[in-house]
Amino acid sequence: MAEGKSEKFKQLNGVMVERKRPRIHLGDLHTDILNRIISLLPLKEAARTSVLSNHWKNIWCSRESLVFRFYTVLSMHHHIKRCWTSDGQRLNKELFIERVDSVLKQRSGLGVQTVAILYELENEDADHIDRWLNFVIASKTKQLILDLDPYYPKVAPYNFPFKLFNATNSLQLQALKLISVSLKLPANFMGFRNLQKLKLDCTDISDDDMQTLVSNCNALNFLGILYCGMLTRLQTSQPLNQLKHLQVENCTMLQDIQLNFGLTKLEYEGPLIPLAPPGPLLMTNVMMKLSDIDSALEYIFTKLPSKLFRTQEGYFAREDRKIYVSKAFEIGIDVLRTAKGS
Repeated sequence: MAEGKSEKFKQLNGVMVERKRPRIHLGDLHTDILNRIISLLPLKEAARTSVLSNHWKNIWCSRESLVFRFYTVLSMHHHIKRCWTSDGQRLNKELFIERVDSVLKQRSGLGVQTVAILYELENEDADHIDRWLNFVIASKTKQLILDLDPYYPKVAPYNFPFKLFNATNSLQLQALKLISVSLKLPANFMGFRNLQKLKLDCTDISDDDMQTLVSNCNALNFLGILYCGMLTRLQTSQPLNQLKHLQVENCTMLQDIQLNFGLTKLEYEGPLIPLAPPGPLLMTNVMMKLSDIDSALEYIFTKLPSKLFRTQEGYFAREDRKIYVSKAFEIGIDVLRTAKGS
């Protein structure tokens, strides 16, 4: 018998019978492989695997990232069919809230790295969002994203409940991104001691509350502020000067930025405003997109004190041209190159 053919048969009691390959079921794969498969599934599909068996339920409950978008929780069919009427929008919201509650009820315990809620919710939905934040606290989530940006103007943005967080239960939080919420700090705010990244977008916050928030997050190394229309003054000083990267974009009322000592990277977009550092900075990367490049250059050469920045790389730009500043610019700038149309 040919060698290839003999591999397909075996001898049993003197009779040649066909070998049967052992069947491998998906559930027989190593747990690490199954966890990887679950992590690649849309959230609603991943949650459905929990009904297959207790083993699959345990696999589902080990998922580290919980990202709730409309199309990952429901379907585009619901969105297209209902989004054009107020009743349809209400039904979509109710179903979204129901599905999020259902998933979080299944996914109890620790080990959650990220919780993201991306849906047009507002303060009338506060009871539901507060309940989800209690899950974030209980599961020791490290990254929280609340993107409540609406398609239509809000009646009242969600008031972020700082009261739910205290000096102990907020220790696990390392990254926080808030979009279209309102921030009003309590008088006894103690900060997020281990928060490293904070990004606020279309968020209502006063100058004083912003200063209190930043100064009480001593581990903060990235701060992003975009379209925050209430801010007129930004102070980024911290007791430990851990803030290294500052991003400020399109805050139309902002008139002054007080930079901190440890800053190494600055990204700014908007009108020209004074930059007031406490002393010489060692920034290695400066990117500024300004509405009036001519006034910007005049400010750089005549009003910024010498040795204010020591930058390795940076540019100042407007829409029709960029001014590139190449290495070691102690405001005694070594080389300027102008590139039009970029």
